[in-house]
Amino acid sequence: MQSPLIWDACSLLNLAATNREIEILSSMGRQSYVPEKVLRDEVLYLRPFEQRDKDELELIDPQPLVVAGVLTPLVLSSEEYELYVDFASQVDDGEAQCLAIAASRSYCLASDDGAALRVAREWTPAISVITTPEWLQTWLNSTPNVDCRVVVQMVTKRAKFRPRRTSALLSWWQSCLE
Repeated sequence: MQSPLIWDACSLLNLAATNREIEILSSMGRQSYVPEKVLRDEVLYLRPFEQRDKDELELIDPQPLVVAGVLTPLVLSSEEYELYVDFASQVDDGEAQCLAIAASRSYCLASDDGAALRVAREWTPAISVITTPEWLQTWLNSTPNVDCRVVVQMVTKRAKFRPRRTSALLSWWQSCLE
C-alpha cells in the first residue's frame, strides 16, 4: 500500500483546476490529507477556463472534498509543531506544515513548490514527493476516456501551472497541450 498524501495549497489548487478532484482523489488508492490551517487560512482562487475579464477569479472551496471523505484535515501534533517551526525558516507556513506532517508520519508530500521540494530532498531520510504532472499523468493513464489535452489545459489555464523545466514529465505535459 502506498503512503498517504499530504497536500499543500498549490497542489490543491491544481487539483481543483481539473474539475475532477473527487474522482482523482478517489482513484489514487491512498488517503489524502491537508493541514487544517491550509484549509482554514489559504484562500484559493482559480481563473475561469473561459476568462472574459483578466481580473475575474473563482473562489475554490475544498470543503466538498472533506464532506465526500476524500480529503481529511489534520492538526499538527506537538512533535510536528516543532518540525514545522524548523521548516518555516525555509518555506512558507503551509508548506512547512505539510513537510512536518510528511516527515513525522512518513507521508508523501504533494507539492510543486520549489523550496518545499528542495527541503524534502535534503531531509534525512528524504521525504517522498509527488508533483502535479506525476499524479495527473498517473490518473490520466488509468482513465482512458478522459482527454489529456482538456485536463492539462484546465490546470495550465485555470491554475496558471506549468511544470519546472527540470521536470521529467515536461515533454509529456507539452505533448498534452498540442
